[in-house]
Amino acid sequence: SFRLHYLLQGSDPRSYHAVNVGLHLLVGLAVYALARRLLPPAYALLTCALFLLHPLQTEAVAYVAGRAELISALGVVTAVWAFAQPTVTWTHAGIAVIALVVAVGGKELGIMAVPLFGLYTWLIRKPAWSWRLMGVACGAIIVLALLLAPILGARVLGNAYIYQTERGMLGNLAYQSVAVWSMLRLAIVPVGQSVDHDYETVSHLGALGALFAGIALLVWAWRVRSQYPLVTFGLFWAFLALLPRFILRQPELIAEHHVYTPFVGLWIAIAAAVMHLNAWLVMRSAAKEPPCEPVCP
Repeated sequence: SFRLHYLLQGSDPRSYHAVNVGLHLLVGLAVYALARRLLPPAYALLTCALFLLHPLQTEAVAYVAGRAELISALGVVTAVWAFAQPTVTWTHAGIAVIALVVAVGGKELGIMAVPLFGLYTWLIRKPAWSWRLMGVACGAIIVLALLLAPILGARVLGNAYIYQTERGMLGNLAYQSVAVWSMLRLAIVPVGQSVDHDYETVSHLGALGALFAGIALLVWAWRVRSQYPLVTFGLFWAFLALLPRFILRQPELIAEHHVYTPFVGLWIAIAAAVMHLNAWLVMRSAAKEPPCEPVCP
């Protein structure tokens, strides 16, 4: 995309920023389409607004190099949307396969669209499939995996940057948990900075506490899955999309542009939580109203 852009527009930085903003708007529309499958229109619009306007999103959009995150997010959200239809048709299956190619082509972590679809099927609803369509889709995914294997091999297995850290597996889990909690804090109160590249501010005890707090949050989300399925879906979306960064040890901590796609789930969870809170307040207000007095003839 950069090569094509250079051939068409040269090196004027304004056009590169304009394309990033346009891609961000396209991803926002995809997020709204997916949220509309889950939430009423007002709360789907809230999800879209949080995604498009929250300050955490600016790093992926403002940096020209953030185009990889934008392209990958567009593919991931579109792929999950296509498979989340009540009845998956040939058109939806084709869109999903193309979107998966786009997702991995943008960034290798776009492959997480596959487990995210499984999460949707497990927690929300199982779409209607025909055996023929399912067989063709499975065959297409296998062929797609073979085509994407060189990309993943070069970017992950052949990436010398990965594993160049002194932190062991437990240390990586703990410190990345600190980074995620920092992102969650910024998502709620967008004031301050993250802890990316600033390990000295984090103690070992605090890092372990962040790890156990993250595990506790996931356990809570699992336990309320029947009562608040969309909140669980959103939190587990964020966890699954960030999981490779916990497994693959890298020198850097999770930064703002890394949560561009994972926090689609967080915005869905927040919108669902607001919906449940509003329903609870309405119910409580109705319960406080005095009963109607009978009118005498």
